[in-house]
Amino acid sequence: MAVEETRAAPTAAVPAIADPAPLGLGAFALTTFLLSAKNAGWTDGGDAWLTYALAYGGLVQLLAGMWEFRNRNVFGATAFSTYATPASGSASACTRCSSGRRAPTS
Repeated sequence: MAVEETRAAPTAAVPAIADPAPLGLGAFALTTFLLSAKNAGWTDGGDAWLTYALAYGGLVQLLAGMWEFRNRNVFGATAFSTYATPASGSASACTRCSSGRRAPTS
């Protein structure tokens, strides 16, 4: 009897990307610090922190979460993607409040 040998097809190696965790943690830390400074009354800047919360705290954390997913780190992907939502949500809610519009109630 002949023995058949099967080989798996070679797969293309996916190039590694840099660790996105420092970027995600930096975005979380800066957004949290700016919101805390506003709540403590340390600034008179009004709602200047909203731009950082939307862009850096929301979008960059979401990107860091997707890059963690790309690196096959499920915990990092879940953590950063989940923390991106409140940063963008609180910023958009404060934008509605400062413009005179009421936030939707359910």
